[in-house]
Amino acid sequence: MSSGETIEISEYEDFPAPIEISIKNLDNFYSEFKDKFEITPTFEFYKNIKKKIKEDHRYNGKNNKFKLNLKSRYYIGIIKLPNNKTVIIKPKISNDVKFLHMFEYVDPQYAKIFFDITQKITPESNFLTLLIERFISLAERLLRRTLVKNYTPVLSRSNKIRGKLCQRDTIKNPIFLKGKVVCVFDDFVPDILENQIVKFALFQLKFIAGQKYQARIHNLLIKMGDISLKQIKIEDIDKIKYNHLNIHYKNVHNYCRMIIGRFSFGFELGKHEWFSMLLNSWDIYERFLRKIMEKYLKEKLGPDLSIEKKGIKPKPWDKNKLFPDIIIRKDDEVLLLCDAKYKLEYEIKDIYQAAYYIRLFSKRNEKGDLKFEEKNRNFVLIYPTNEKSNYNSKPLEEKSYKFGTVFAHSIDLSQIDNKNYLKSWFKKMIKTFLI
Repeated sequence: MSSGETIEISEYEDFPAPIEISIKNLDNFYSEFKDKFEITPTFEFYKNIKKKIKEDHRYNGKNNKFKLNLKSRYYIGIIKLPNNKTVIIKPKISNDVKFLHMFEYVDPQYAKIFFDITQKITPESNFLTLLIERFISLAERLLRRTLVKNYTPVLSRSNKIRGKLCQRDTIKNPIFLKGKVVCVFDDFVPDILENQIVKFALFQLKFIAGQKYQARIHNLLIKMGDISLKQIKIEDIDKIKYNHLNIHYKNVHNYCRMIIGRFSFGFELGKHEWFSMLLNSWDIYERFLRKIMEKYLKEKLGPDLSIEKKGIKPKPWDKNKLFPDIIIRKDDEVLLLCDAKYKLEYEIKDIYQAAYYIRLFSKRNEKGDLKFEEKNRNFVLIYPTNEKSNYNSKPLEEKSYKFGTVFAHSIDLSQIDNKNYLKSWFKKMIKTFLI
């Protein structure tokens, strides 16, 4: 493949040909992509042969590069590999899947950023570069305006008393002998959380952005010299309450959230080290289903309905501590169990997994931990409509033992921006399983 060539594949597809990576870039390549692609040889194998890598048959002595075979996993997006190859990974379900619309339900604060940037992406550009350019421009525009200020406690050491005298701190401090006292007072300054978030994101960006952005970042940090450089976490950004005085910070803070979170879109709990443009399609699909169920089912069945994944605490005897993707209940009564299945058609293992969940919840019903009446012992596996399957509440097994029935149902992801379609879909679901 020639340098700069664009490769188009779908999820779980093999790359059309091996790629070659420079020996000096192999460590970084594996670090960046071993969780995003299936790589042959595996990272473990590479570590074992690293010292003798030039003896491996995959090594090309003419250009000092190593040959790798890649296969995509459950990520979609556009990325640029270190060898200048641009890879477009499309959804396996259909090209008509409206992932951006699902994205808006899951993380609306990022949807506009994602949309704005992806409209400008070409095989010659990448998401990270465009995001950095956009964020720096927004930060420059922010500093051209007057930064928001607020009253904040300031500790002062001087020979003048201002505000409240801190007697204990004054006596303990050696400067007391020189006639200086320690006071605390409220000062109207820009050194507040809104600005500290922006400064920390710029500081983080220094280590990510290319050389052409360093001067602009340096100038911005100098202009924010009066702002403290503090370690900021995503949780700190959530503390901001936006009003008419600071609402213009919201878009900038959304970019800060992505930079501070290492360009994660927030879908994987406990793991925030995504490559900038790859989105976990399975996780988006699962969270999207929970969000639309929360919206439409509560509208029809009341706000006290609960649609959760882990709304029920595990018991000591439940060794696996596994739960379905979606638990629909009112108080302690479970009304329906569902699983999001982002795949082309059902497999026998899906049925076994669903049956296990039904038995688990039936067992908890017998022990009195929750209510899971026999009429509610249904499990719905929800698959995207595609060329291979379009299930219509299809029973996958007859009622057996004392447990329940597993159903396959489909949702058309090409129509999820059509409110009439979604209302009709939920009307049928309610009529079939929840009334």
